[in-house]
Amino acid sequence: MTLPSLTVSLADAGSGKTYTIQQRLGDLVCDGLVASEQIVAVTFTETAAAELRERISTKLLGMGRAEDALRLDQTYIFTIHGFGLRLLTELAFEAGSSPQPRLLNEDEKNALIHLALARTDKAVRSYLISLRSVTSMTTTRVEVQKTYSAMTCCTS
Repeated sequence: MTLPSLTVSLADAGSGKTYTIQQRLGDLVCDGLVASEQIVAVTFTETAAAELRERISTKLLGMGRAEDALRLDQTYIFTIHGFGLRLLTELAFEAGSSPQPRLLNEDEKNALIHLALARTDKAVRSYLISLRSVTSMTTTRVEVQKTYSAMTCCTS
């Protein structure tokens, strides 16, 4: 089976993203290109994820695909946080972590942020130094061009 290409739908609210995704996924399932339990769709809100799941289910039921509609509970239709949580839970043993992830408290969160910033501080400093070098070269080039233009103007 050849998997369909990745589709990314970026648009404003009310533009028909959910409808388009529902139609596309329903058609892929009905055409036998994707098993309903293999759908992956990431939305912005819990409400949108639930709505998308419901709409796909309604489409599948309307096309006589009751078994596919029932298997939608096995899909990955979530918010980005829900998607990450499901992956962390399902792949916990392979990753050597707890199958019951938890939210960090404020102190733990701040400690991890501080650690990440400390690790990136050196990279940021290097980037800023290189940026200053490029800016300095550009400024010098502009100054040379201005000087040359002024000299050309005066000698004509």
